[in-house]
Amino acid sequence: MKPLVGSDEMRAAESAASERDLSLAALMQNAAHGAAETLLSAQRPGRDRYLVLVGPGNNGGDALVVAGLLSDAGARVKVFTYRRNRPSPVDPAGVPRVDLADDHDGTKLAHAIGWCDVLVDGLLGIGRARPIEQDLATVLESINEAPRRPRVVSLDVPTGVDADSGRADSAALNADETVTFGYVKRGLLLYPGRSHCGSIRLIDVGLPAIPAVPVSAWQAEAVDVAGWLPRRRPTDHKYEVGAVLALAGSAQYVGAPILATTAAYRAGAGYVTLASRQVVIDKVATRLLETTMLVLPAETTAALAQLKDVAKRYDALLVGPGLARLDDGTADLVMQVLSGALEGPHAAVVDADGLYALSAVPQWWTRVSLPLVLTPHAGEMARLTGRDVAAIEADRLSVASTFARQWGHVVVLKGAPTVIAAPDGQVAVNPTGNPLLATAGSGDVLTGVIAAFLAGRTPPFDAARAGVYIHGLAADLAVARFGDRGMVASDLFESLPAAMKQVLA
Repeated sequence: MKPLVGSDEMRAAESAASERDLSLAALMQNAAHGAAETLLSAQRPGRDRYLVLVGPGNNGGDALVVAGLLSDAGARVKVFTYRRNRPSPVDPAGVPRVDLADDHDGTKLAHAIGWCDVLVDGLLGIGRARPIEQDLATVLESINEAPRRPRVVSLDVPTGVDADSGRADSAALNADETVTFGYVKRGLLLYPGRSHCGSIRLIDVGLPAIPAVPVSAWQAEAVDVAGWLPRRRPTDHKYEVGAVLALAGSAQYVGAPILATTAAYRAGAGYVTLASRQVVIDKVATRLLETTMLVLPAETTAALAQLKDVAKRYDALLVGPGLARLDDGTADLVMQVLSGALEGPHAAVVDADGLYALSAVPQWWTRVSLPLVLTPHAGEMARLTGRDVAAIEADRLSVASTFARQWGHVVVLKGAPTVIAAPDGQVAVNPTGNPLLATAGSGDVLTGVIAAFLAGRTPPFDAARAGVYIHGLAADLAVARFGDRGMVASDLFESLPAAMKQVLA
């Protein structure tokens, strides 16, 4: 797992390191050397002109050391400073330096921007991002709108991007690459900040791989996901690798149960049953060769009795895709099922109209006894929480974490990026996925994948993290075939086994 830190956590980690004889000065030197090596390794013949913008804080100190190292390596370097008037021990000797306050009409900066091949942004680091004052906003706009725009490399975070939340000032710098130090700052992965970062490169500055202080969020790697996937023994039969009972589908939505149940099989479930009304079964039966069918009566009590009769053979429930919202009896059935009325399933994944059913019940979490993985997008999260969609998108980590704690269940807040939060406060930011997933039904596929992992006895938080990772990786593998558009949700079926194979390898 890779730690994702906020600004306070980064400072605490640096302080902890200084107590173990790794001083802040040493960290600065390590950061600058790593950044300079990165810049020089990408240098092309005849493209060795660097403009280094230096701010008033520690980020500016890093930038000054970088400027000196580039100059020592033979590159041509100019330094422009912002509110950094006093000399510093790290000032590079022999490097031309201009203070932006003396460049009253901006002509010197404009000339330097046109002159350089690479612009190094060391203006503001993790300590301060918003709001950008007008004099600095003018500088940033001149870079963003330059007619001959050089390659822009930001140190730690692009100026104007909040290292904690990913919020971005309207004048925030648009970097082509962000070279971040020690640990990835979580704001670099959250939009809109992510769109200002370009590619992200992490520089080792000597801090331990696992921070010596608590951190709020983590990012899974393939080796982590491999450990969360259900294991198969040579002697396992279909029920032992996991059986899923899906409560899904309606007359209006017959595609959703097809996508969800097929995805559960593709993700490794050994046995999947679709429990739905006769009208749904009649429409999907010829499309689902492997999925078994259970016809549910229209009356809630009779439907619940039918489910109770068969539930013992299933390990996990899949609830919600395509259920529709027109039938009060369906909502009541959802609550009954999730309240522990069925003997057999040990966990459930709830999506779509299953979430709608929960949102209609005051303090629904006090009535649910089964461990749940909830998979809302921002709109569904707004309905569940009463919060505004924009407020949710602006603080995805905090919102997911807050309500996972309050509800006592795992929350998968879908989006870019998807955030997975556990009731105990753990938070993960998923690294896989791309715009191909912006297609109807992709959420139903994710529900099926998570259901398969739950059925394979993976704990809910691990099943959620693994499911989101594999689902996104399947879309990443599909890029070779589709580019960035044109994939439909069912195209993921082919990529799901390949994604798991790649992770397990």
